[in-house]
Amino acid sequence: MQTLTLWALGVLCMPWRGQTSIGKDGDPSTCPLLAQNLRMMGEAAGGEQTGLNFTVGVPLRLTGIAGLARSRQRTVDISGTWNPANWQRDGRQGYERNNSAEDVALFRRELQCSTVYLSFNKKRGWWMLHPTFDLGNDGTAGWAIVDAPQADFPHQIREGTPWKVITERGVQEKFVKHYAEPTPDFFLSLSAIIDKDGDEVLEASEAAGFSFGGVRTASLAVGQDWIAQADGNNDGVLTMREVADGHRDLSRHELTKRWLENTAVIEATLRLLQRETARVRDSLSASTQSDHEEGGCTTFDERPAESDSSPAMISADEANSSGTEEHSGWLPFRLDSKCPIATSGNSAFEWGKAVLQQYMPKMLTS
Repeated sequence: MQTLTLWALGVLCMPWRGQTSIGKDGDPSTCPLLAQNLRMMGEAAGGEQTGLNFTVGVPLRLTGIAGLARSRQRTVDISGTWNPANWQRDGRQGYERNNSAEDVALFRRELQCSTVYLSFNKKRGWWMLHPTFDLGNDGTAGWAIVDAPQADFPHQIREGTPWKVITERGVQEKFVKHYAEPTPDFFLSLSAIIDKDGDEVLEASEAAGFSFGGVRTASLAVGQDWIAQADGNNDGVLTMREVADGHRDLSRHELTKRWLENTAVIEATLRLLQRETARVRDSLSASTQSDHEEGGCTTFDERPAESDSSPAMISADEANSSGTEEHSGWLPFRLDSKCPIATSGNSAFEWGKAVLQQYMPKMLTS
């Protein structure tokens, strides 16, 4: 037990948690990608997607998925990208489809909804697609479900797992292609953790030897191949600009996929991204605080009521619906503390506690 306690303290006191940053001295000009995403989240707050938050999850691309039209005579393709949102259901982050104005018009006309949500039902172990938050008494009404209780984030759903989708011919099993679409600033945060020597340049040996959270290391050849995906000048290393510019190619590499399967890697990256986003937001001198404060998420039950309804959704047999009740418990700093490190200190403590709660039982029983 003493060893476990020391391990936990080590996690909370890791050097990168206190020193790593993106950009310099809070100047948004050195961190334009974060500033851009802040503007995107601000613009979304005034539109259909009221809760986008790119600091709490990894965007997900779904291909080959459809929603049943209100006529019930055909389906409408709803393939697209689902972005992490600022609300949770049963302790896991919710997602909202990234919609253009044309998408919104199509969905309203054909599907009687403005967007499509992706959320987790803990009781059933399902990730669910649904056009409204009216999910029935047991919380299981929707357009499509996939049994994936092990997926902390939806991009971790095992490849080849069948979805059950409602169609004009009834409920059918379909194989839906899915993959993560990490944002450039997610990659910048991840790079800051991979970069052992802090020189803001990634080398093949650093990528190959990355082993945070127990992730398997790779051969140097694999690390070199990962670097080559975005190495614009073929010098064998990646600058942060090359990481940002080449994030799409990097996201498709087997090494990135390996990292994104590891929940500890994702959570550490998101914690750093949250901290840096808060820093850049402060530097932009925002006049009011938004709902996207570090770690600030509403629960599924706190989402506003929807006026849209869907004519046909999957529904399982009745069961007690389970909501998410957030309770932070003891924290090292009061929530109204004036200490300048209170927010980051509490966040570090909560992150460490979450890691302990998730991984300690597995370590004790292994």
